[in-house]
Amino acid sequence: MRLDKVTEWIQKHAMLEQGDRVIVALSGGADSVALLVFFDTIRQAYGLTVTAVHCNHQLRGAESLRDEDFCKEFCAHRNIPLEIIRLDVTGEAAKTGEGTEECARRLRYDALNKNRGNAKIATGHTLNDNGETILFHITRGTGLKGLCGIPPVRDHIIRPFLSTTRAEIEAFLADRNITYITDSTNLSDDYTRNKIRHRVIPVLREINPAFEKSIMGLVDSLTEDEQYIRQQAELVDTTEISVLQTLPPGLLKRVLMGLSPIKLDRIMLDALLYLIKKGSGQLELLNEDYARIRKGKLEFYKNTKSDDFFYSLEAELIITNHHIIKTEFLDRDKYKNVNKNLLFHIIDCDKIGQNLYIRSKIQGDTIKLPGRGTKTLKKLFNEAGIPPEERNKIVLLADDSGVLWAEGFGADARRLADENTKKFLLVKVERKTVDEQ
Repeated sequence: MRLDKVTEWIQKHAMLEQGDRVIVALSGGADSVALLVFFDTIRQAYGLTVTAVHCNHQLRGAESLRDEDFCKEFCAHRNIPLEIIRLDVTGEAAKTGEGTEECARRLRYDALNKNRGNAKIATGHTLNDNGETILFHITRGTGLKGLCGIPPVRDHIIRPFLSTTRAEIEAFLADRNITYITDSTNLSDDYTRNKIRHRVIPVLREINPAFEKSIMGLVDSLTEDEQYIRQQAELVDTTEISVLQTLPPGLLKRVLMGLSPIKLDRIMLDALLYLIKKGSGQLELLNEDYARIRKGKLEFYKNTKSDDFFYSLEAELIITNHHIIKTEFLDRDKYKNVNKNLLFHIIDCDKIGQNLYIRSKIQGDTIKLPGRGTKTLKKLFNEAGIPPEERNKIVLLADDSGVLWAEGFGADARRLADENTKKFLLVKVERKTVDEQ
């Protein structure tokens, strides 16, 4: 491994600046050991502050402790500050349902990022790792971005060895009589990545001995295309459907990925493309996340069930997450003083059941408003243009037979007060401000 070649790669991708703090992710394997040696070598030239972090995943018993002890001795010998972090990957994976590899990676990066400050995190990913990653992405299904493999720089994470092969790194260490350790799990085929490394890549090398170099050329070419498409997508600063409908599918998908608050997979993107082509409608993306076309624009929104509420009407004042609800029982004398604008909101107490509830809508709710036929609340809200995420916040008065009154619409015509009414019920709703919620 030529140090000047690695330095050129670092400069090409603007990984370092004078005086940077660098945290090296140290596993004890060849790649990370060589990376720490490399940074120790260039430390003075760049004015760097170099430290190391070793994450013990506690997955291999005595071998995990061996790795930890090796890192301690290695750093102590070179006077490099080291932090040891022990991770309960097995316990966390049992809680989340993640695979062991996936969970270990997440916990490891979380640990590296914790208390990072303004430091850059350097990992020992190599050109071989990039080839394996691209093949892994292909087997799972991927797009242009996945074919670009591991990025040299992602936010504060830098990968100085991404243009260097594993063989070059091992030769570098051998020339300097620097020892390292080998993770026994890297030798088995229990993991998909190891199968690619041990079975697939040797066959590809038989076809092309310079397989890794070819991968690097592919990545360079595709990354240029990826950057261009991303830049073009960033120029689209509208959610107008009429504009989105004119975009080529490849560009439109990038625009959608930029607009969406959640990560979109291929199925979600295809569904969104169909929605935009149709020009109307809504769809559920994931759990509480939805997309819709409203007033000629694409909108992403959350439709949570947390706004549901249900209260027995046993008090004159009810406070929910979003409302202050007051109920008044009036006799005929007080009824005469009621504002005429409220007449369609006043209920005849003799026309309702004994059990009264203040609640949000439930599936199948209907109401018959004066001068109109019976409609489901879903249809009524659709006609009124009420956004789906606001519908569970609408206050309803109901008895055991169904909805008696709906906030913003009035009372069911069959329950309205009239000239024969003796006792009246009036519901008033005040919406809380954002600060009050």
